[in-house]
Amino acid sequence: MSTGRVSLMTTEMNHCPTAEISRTVIHLLDMIEELKFFPFEMENGITVNAMLSSDQPASSFMPSAGREIALLLGHTIHHDAIIAGILKEVDNDSPKNFDLAPSTASCLEKLGRG
Repeated sequence: MSTGRVSLMTTEMNHCPTAEISRTVIHLLDMIEELKFFPFEMENGITVNAMLSSDQPASSFMPSAGREIALLLGHTIHHDAIIAGILKEVDNDSPKNFDLAPSTASCLEKLGRG
């Protein structure tokens, strides 16, 4: 993580990226915790530039900061599920409900299956 990159590719058959994945999970959880203290109002507008096509320049949008953070956090759920699957394959656990959407985890808790 010191390089800001996580590589799950390896040429060594006996190398297992579990430690790096674990550090990444901890780093992501730390970043989510830090968002609680982010110094802006969630309703404030921000400018987002996004390439919607490879043959066109980036487009600019002005959603709220809160909407963008909600979108990004929601988007990480499928990444979390992939990481949890990799951890399971190398016989490691992920944090409880790490691979579930918050609404799914909440529903399972209410049904007594969480």
